Amino acid sequence: MKFSLVFLFSVAFSIPVTASEIISAEKIIRNQHQLLINKISSIEAETLNKWIETKKDFILLDVRESEEIIAVNIDINNKINIPRGTVEFNVQRLIPNKNQHIVVMCSHGIRSTIVTDILNKFGYINVYNLKDGLFSWVNSGHRVSNFYGSFKIDEFKSSIK
Repeated sequence: MKFSLVFLFSVAFSIPVTASEIISAEKIIRNQHQLLINKISSIEAETLNKWIETKKDFILLDVRESEEIIAVNIDINNKINIPRGTVEFNVQRLIPNKNQHIVVMCSHGIRSTIVTDILNKFGYINVYNLKDGLFSWVNSGHRVSNFYGSFKIDEFKSSIK
């Protein structure tokens, strides 16, 4: 019994990881976002709205999960959904033209920043991140839609900082 306790404590205290050394996934993603934001091209919600109004030839690549898209989305025909976790496996098949203008969108601009960088590395040359994502689109007063129809959201708050 004494040997078991000594062995247990020696193993437990020999692990060199402390709680302060464990970095959260959120922190890693935010750090990656900060490193990439100045490396990629981004557009504001107003620019995207002008592209839609003038019928510019582009694809809106929504990298949110299907549950997020069902809740609220930008209602345009030239939209493709590829969730962030599957972009690397599907984008070249779904968007084969590497000269195609692409606006990458997510909820807050974090995932879309990473995907914009990935597309650049895959050789796409006209890729733009929607700065601050759907959050900025809604807060700029633009319409969104879901299965209830098209509407404006008066105030969109987020717990993400």
